[in-house]
Amino acid sequence: MSPRPAVAALVATVDEARLRAHVARIAGFGPHPAGEPAATAAVLAWLEGELRGLGLEPRRETFDAVAMHREVRDGAPFVTPVQGTQHNVIVEHRGSDAEAPALEVGAHYDSVYEAPGADDNGSGVAALLELARLLATAKTDRTVRLCFFAMEEEGLAGSAAHVRQLQARGERIAGAIALDMLGFASSKPGSQTTPLRVPLLFDPPTQGDFLVDCGNFASGWLGNLYEACAVAYVPAARFYSINRLAAWFEDAVRSDHASYWRAGIPAILLSDTAEMRNPNYHRATDTPATVDFAFLRSNAQALAATVLHWASTP
Repeated sequence: MSPRPAVAALVATVDEARLRAHVARIAGFGPHPAGEPAATAAVLAWLEGELRGLGLEPRRETFDAVAMHREVRDGAPFVTPVQGTQHNVIVEHRGSDAEAPALEVGAHYDSVYEAPGADDNGSGVAALLELARLLATAKTDRTVRLCFFAMEEEGLAGSAAHVRQLQARGERIAGAIALDMLGFASSKPGSQTTPLRVPLLFDPPTQGDFLVDCGNFASGWLGNLYEACAVAYVPAARFYSINRLAAWFEDAVRSDHASYWRAGIPAILLSDTAEMRNPNYHRATDTPATVDFAFLRSNAQALAATVLHWASTP
């Protein structure tokens, strides 16, 4: 693949300082699980403000769900299921070809109760906001839809509701890219673990300085596109491919891409592999100080290259 000059110029403007500011802002809200309405409302308002500031028009996609509200009673955690309305935030960059199916790119904005969520998933949200900034200035042939999902940490409820609404409308999309933890890297030997290794088939590096590209068989074309664009546009971006094979692994169906897989829609997951590398996963120590922002920038660039390259193809 040869880089397209217009795409390469935009990719080069992905800004580490903006990524850093976005991660700091969302982590600054503290833990923001779906069962905490005030924290969730604050994150939603911030997201919508950022998108409107780019000249985009976010809309809330609502759905009813049961969220887990946790409080401490008599010194012990007490969990109460609460039925209520939850919100995905959706924004579209429309291409000139109104008949072509859109590509969706999603990141969940909720965290678990224990963590402020800098890597999980402030890093994914930051990359998606930076992609939104690039798209706001670009003219493309194809439509890209950005999805900030609620309740990934509670059964993938937000992305599942979104896919149901796509199906109810009879809408066909080209595929989806899910972003879940893009910012933790380690150069230490042995820092990368894995549930299993299969020589010649699945044998990832033992040094945790790469993203995994997880796809099932139907999403092979999208994984190929990501990998080709990463190599062509961002040589510094490191990845390990589980393209076409990831559906065979139990740990590869834990994020929002799985909602698309279950509907037969091509989708890939980009991730730093969560607890298989990051010791701060779902802990209070998941703070901006633990995020490698140079690593996050190269990953955001590879994502932007993939989306912009795809969208600028007639």
